[in-house]
Amino acid sequence: MAQDEIGYDDKEAVEFILANLDEEYADTTAEEVEYILDILYDYYEAQGFFDEDSDDEVDIDEDEILQYVVDQVEKDKKAGEKLAQKFDEDRIAEVLEGEYGYCDKTGVFTDNEDEE
Repeated sequence: MAQDEIGYDDKEAVEFILANLDEEYADTTAEEVEYILDILYDYYEAQGFFDEDSDDEVDIDEDEILQYVVDQVEKDKKAGEKLAQKFDEDRIAEVLEGEYGYCDKTGVFTDNEDEE
């Protein structure tokens, strides 16, 4: 599934995520959200989720994704990446929840359990 073909707008996603963050994370910037989304997209790409030649359904394992992003952020912190510094697991999870919410809103994800 190609990202362009699924009706996903990066700017709109960032705006949606920022608007839906818990108040305690209100200091999160658009640039920081984009940083987390870049890591998330790297995960999706590595898993073949954006493969244009595949119509296969993909299974989204939110725990696995969270761990992948947390691990990458920790590596980036050690490397001195400025955007990684304020992220802990809870803030990362909040951004990911916002992204999942955006995908649900736009119909990017379908929940096969509802269809059974």
